[in-house]
Amino acid sequence: MKLQAIGLNPRELRVSSASDAVSRVEIMRHAERRAMAARQASRRFYFGNQPWDREASRSLGWEFVGIGAKVAHSLRFDDFLAAEALLTALNLPITPVQGRLEVD
Repeated sequence: MKLQAIGLNPRELRVSSASDAVSRVEIMRHAERRAMAARQASRRFYFGNQPWDREASRSLGWEFVGIGAKVAHSLRFDDFLAAEALLTALNLPITPVQGRLEVD
């Protein structure tokens, strides 16, 4: 409903929400299936701002990145503004492209 309110069709996006499943773990599984199609991921990350995000990631075996002050975690950032530092911490190669960063 929120996406539609700003003119986006959620069925055309590779996102998942509480409209797709009840539990956070099932929402995350749904998001992975939608995003990956038939491909296999070598690593899975979840960026969250609450303890239950961290616990859901742990139960799925996904790498967790805490965002904001509400969740304590060994890998935590105040926000997404330090994109290069975040990608470096995740050991992901980065490429500057027209003023933004992209993962190779």
